[in-house]
Amino acid sequence: MSPRTASALGRAIAIAALAAVLAPSRALGDDAVRESAAPSWLRAPATRGPLSSVLAFDGRWAYGSAATGLPLGTRLRARDADRSPRPAAPGYSVNAIFAASGEPGTGDRSGSWLRGALLLDRSGPRSGSWLGLASGEGRSQATSQVMHRVGVGVWRTLSPLQFEGSIVTSVVQFHGDPRWSRTVTEAIKIPADTSRFLRDTSYTVIGDHLARWFSGQGAARWQRGRLELEASGGITAGVAAPRRGWAQVAAGYQLSRRILLLGSFGTRPATSLAFDPAGRPRSMVGVQVAPWSSSRWAMASAIGPTVRSLVTRRAGGGQTAFFIRCRDAKQVELAGDFTDWIATGMSPAGGGWWQLVVPVSPGLHRVRVRLDGRAWEAPPGLPRAADADLPAGVLLVE
Repeated sequence: MSPRTASALGRAIAIAALAAVLAPSRALGDDAVRESAAPSWLRAPATRGPLSSVLAFDGRWAYGSAATGLPLGTRLRARDADRSPRPAAPGYSVNAIFAASGEPGTGDRSGSWLRGALLLDRSGPRSGSWLGLASGEGRSQATSQVMHRVGVGVWRTLSPLQFEGSIVTSVVQFHGDPRWSRTVTEAIKIPADTSRFLRDTSYTVIGDHLARWFSGQGAARWQRGRLELEASGGITAGVAAPRRGWAQVAAGYQLSRRILLLGSFGTRPATSLAFDPAGRPRSMVGVQVAPWSSSRWAMASAIGPTVRSLVTRRAGGGQTAFFIRCRDAKQVELAGDFTDWIATGMSPAGGGWWQLVVPVSPGLHRVRVRLDGRAWEAPPGLPRAADADLPAGVLLVE
């Protein structure tokens, strides 16, 4: 690829990127779609929260990243006064990424990378696009590189699969690369007491070099429950460098609302990693932590709220205080023979606890719990009532 061709290609990419990001999206009429189905690495800050961090290690090399974002639009449907749904408008967000990789515990910087990126994300219910700018510095043996990149990508969800394609163009400044060394010959005059003629001497100068690189890649993802699998691959080419293909498979398992386990096999070039805070440069295992994950966090539907414990205390005046511990629930209801089996809403008490104070006479009682309008269930730790039409636990009130 000649420099002139690469420059023209870079301009074409920039124009296509602006068109893809700013073009209007087609409205969808499926009211079941409640939020964007964007790739998990793009779901900041709508689902991942305002900050997330990735740490990965392969036994020798370490990789770490931090990402933050600011939402500029909504990904949820709006409704008219008559409760009829309107088509979902695309949502925008601006994300900032900082990442580094290298070999910890040694002074060797060979293979180390440090990069930052700024990305504009436009996501709708079934498709979206992004445009990003990135800059980074890397070191390979004695060679250092400074890269500036422009990237654009699009994605489309065809349940249960998701497809994504992107192109990235880079301007690379090489420092101390022997591939662009040159030989310099100089004439040196020998001192008069030794000789009276000039002698030529030659030495090698390793200089700087400016190159342009281009990379295209695609990815396919499949998600079921807490598990997400991804297969990605692409081709990278540049001036004075052969075309090089790459491929990687990766997996993510949502362990909890804030913790996502990550694994990868294969390699990804630095160009492919420029805008992906969760991407790993080689076969690694790692974890993504999102301490302030929102209620629409990635794979939220895979992990439903569960009752962890039930505690009762006498409140005086013939009343009993019920405390139920249940994280991630938006509504908790309790029913029993002491409420005539009428569902009674509980109030949040902080720390994942919900509370309700009702009159209960001493003796054996039956009780059940319902979370977010789902099926009734017997509270954990209580004996199961055998003759109840619906699940219920037997509670002793003294």
